[in-house]
Amino acid sequence: MIPREPEEPLPGPAETSPIEESEAPGSASILLSSALVSITALFLLYSPWPLIAKLHAVGAACCAQIPSHTITFQGRLMPVDSRNSGIYLGVLLVIAVLWAGGRQRAASYAPARVRNLLMLCVLAMILDGFNSVAQSHHFHVLYQDTNLIRIVTGTLAGMALTILVVPVYNRLVWRDPAIIAVAEDYVELGGFLIVALLVILSLQAAPSAFYYPLSILSIVGFLVTMTMVNSCMILVSLRREHTVANERGLVLPALAGLVFTLMEILLITTVRAHAG
Repeated sequence: MIPREPEEPLPGPAETSPIEESEAPGSASILLSSALVSITALFLLYSPWPLIAKLHAVGAACCAQIPSHTITFQGRLMPVDSRNSGIYLGVLLVIAVLWAGGRQRAASYAPARVRNLLMLCVLAMILDGFNSVAQSHHFHVLYQDTNLIRIVTGTLAGMALTILVVPVYNRLVWRDPAIIAVAEDYVELGGFLIVALLVILSLQAAPSAFYYPLSILSIVGFLVTMTMVNSCMILVSLRREHTVANERGLVLPALAGLVFTLMEILLITTVRAHAG
């Protein structure tokens, strides 16, 4: 049995009062809910219809949306390109598996052998990204890039980055994070790889029935990613890190992070619309 390398101790309870279930329905939550409703209403009113056009508007905030680099479902383009579709679906699948398995507070880092494999997945996407840029500018390339390669490297990198970063997020947010890893060994990592393979096959096959589900889920993955980042920044700026005591207490930081995310998207899309 390969011994685990020693880990640094998990952060202890913060001196500030924990964010508990009773705090969720307070005045701050009402204010944030009102802001969320207002921003959503503005987006619904002023962004183009139909629904897929709105998804494309959100996708434009994070993606260049190059048609040749984007998966098509019987001529209909995804709202983000193939690499970003893989990344954000990979993020979403890991988070969904963690919450379904009760490991949403997992804060221990994966063993070194698992981390090394995950880092290889991330490096593969970076290498493919540079190769793709070189191909677009007609420079010398290592290989001819395709949407299938972008899907594979993007999905695996999204999965890998989430497994690597979730413990950092949980150590920062939770008052009592769980002393378990997202993936303890290759067997558990294999479970994530199986789900990632299903995502890759779905994107590559591009059946017409999957167009809206995959388009919506890719945008949800982007929103979840940015919401997690923004909620961390808000907690740190307010010196409220390590204070979320339970899942209901996570509502307020997550709501604040989502509001900031939607404000950023609205700002980016407005600037781009005027620049165009």
